[in-house]
Amino acid sequence: MREFARLCGVHPAMQALDVGVIRLFGECYLANAATRRATTYHLPEYARAAEPEDDRQHLVFAVGRRLPFRDQSFHIVFSNSIIENVRKRINQQQLAAEIARVGQGFWVKTPNNFVPVEQHLMTPVIHWAPRSMQAWLVPYVTFWGILSKATRQEREFYFEHFLNDIRLLDYSGLKQLFLDATVRHERFFGLTKSLVAMRLMNIDGNVAEHY
Repeated sequence: MREFARLCGVHPAMQALDVGVIRLFGECYLANAATRRATTYHLPEYARAAEPEDDRQHLVFAVGRRLPFRDQSFHIVFSNSIIENVRKRINQQQLAAEIARVGQGFWVKTPNNFVPVEQHLMTPVIHWAPRSMQAWLVPYVTFWGILSKATRQEREFYFEHFLNDIRLLDYSGLKQLFLDATVRHERFFGLTKSLVAMRLMNIDGNVAEHY
């Protein structure tokens, strides 16, 4: 988040869009960035109950693949670990196109498919196994399943979501979704844990050519 705030020049006057934030684990990423006054719009991909707002955030229910905003209407669009959760490649393409359309700049982060530990289930190499083997293993042998305090219904939903909805991306897959973006490598112990597609802005409001 410090890198996001620094590279994107986040400040209180910015209009920022947070696409797809889900408070399943109490997360609200953009509200905790450098600015405490940025206007944040949360657009979850999945339906859920309304949540309280404050003076710097506006919660809008919509599908991220069809954003209800005009072109270039936000200074920056932020999306953390959402684009791998929309099931199909065509859905990823539509979501990426909408992010690029409504944002003058954007910062889209996603787990790297080539890292050995699958980050949703915190389990080594399970994401490289055939889908039929995953369906047999996921409910029983993941670290997330062992360590999580989720209810049975929450666990079943999460496992089903992993098996049916998650489509992990590598460098080339993310680059194809955001052709005019730079793809940044976020490393952990020398491995590229996550990838960030970013299109940043100059101070004068023009799209930056160099990053």
